[in-house]
Amino acid sequence: MIFKHSLFVGVMSLSLIAPAILVADTSNQQQTVLAAKKAKYIGSKNNVYGHLTSKTKKSGILYKDKDLTYVKYAVGKHKVINVVKEDFRNMPLDPNLDQESISEHIADFMEKDAVKVGSENGNDIYHSNKINKDYRVEEQKNSKGEITFIIISRQDVNE
Repeated sequence: MIFKHSLFVGVMSLSLIAPAILVADTSNQQQTVLAAKKAKYIGSKNNVYGHLTSKTKKSGILYKDKDLTYVKYAVGKHKVINVVKEDFRNMPLDPNLDQESISEHIADFMEKDAVKVGSENGNDIYHSNKINKDYRVEEQKNSKGEITFIIISRQDVNE
């Protein structure tokens, strides 16, 4: 009985030591892979602050969505989305007629609880209580006053 208990304690001790040994023996590349797997994404998948998981094709420094061809993503470390850029140059949005559609395009890339809390330098600021983060929304317009781009970014992206 004592022998079995000692063996159990020995195995338990080894199992507690083994993870430290494994981490100590991993290469830099393996540590990077482990860090990526452990990365905690604040936002929901495919939203600003979240992890990019949509089918995309790399286009320069941006990722172009294969399904939503008018959408490009700028990502940071571990594919955390910093900026979403929606391109409406082929079919500009009229702010007087398309307000509901514009609101939906903005909301698609933020947490569902995000609400507009103000404006700063001509950009709208939204806040999500769920993740306690702010978003900056910029609308770029053509000479007719129609929206050609909607850019949703992390409020802290330039801080």
